[in-house]
Amino acid sequence: AEPEGRSRGRLLPYLGGGVVALAVAAVVAVTVLGGGDDPAPRTAAPAPAGNQLEEPAGAVAEPTPPLDRSQFSIRVLNGTTVAGVARTVNDRLERRDYTAAAQPTNAAVNNVPTTTVAFSEGNRRAANDVARILGVAQENVVQADEATRVQGGGADVIVTVGADKADG
Repeated sequence: AEPEGRSRGRLLPYLGGGVVALAVAAVVAVTVLGGGDDPAPRTAAPAPAGNQLEEPAGAVAEPTPPLDRSQFSIRVLNGTTVAGVARTVNDRLERRDYTAAAQPTNAAVNNVPTTTVAFSEGNRRAANDVARILGVAQENVVQADEATRVQGGGADVIVTVGADKADG
């Protein structure tokens, strides 16, 4: 016979509560301790329907290799009237291992409200990284148009500093 007041039914809520507490603690630990400086690796977009190859069950996508920033050139343009802001942004990116394609200079206009990060063909990943470093929203990461490519002097990534980042 079971001792009075100690039925299995009364232990289940305590057991369930303990499991929930452990799960919450695990999530908090991963969130607090697991974060690094670099973004999580991204996987490639799926192929269009009808052209997909069957992957074996349990297949894992290969992680994206780390970005070698030294392999990408940058050009920083000052789109404001604040002197020296392009140099400040350029120096910040060079400290993060990007290579300047040319000295920072003024943009064609000096009333740019929002900083943009433009990229030449095939350099979106580096542009996203530059945007993350500078705190530029993804909506302001764009493929470079012809005028930007010309002013960018052949750089892989062209940053046009706007009034929103004029403080460096």
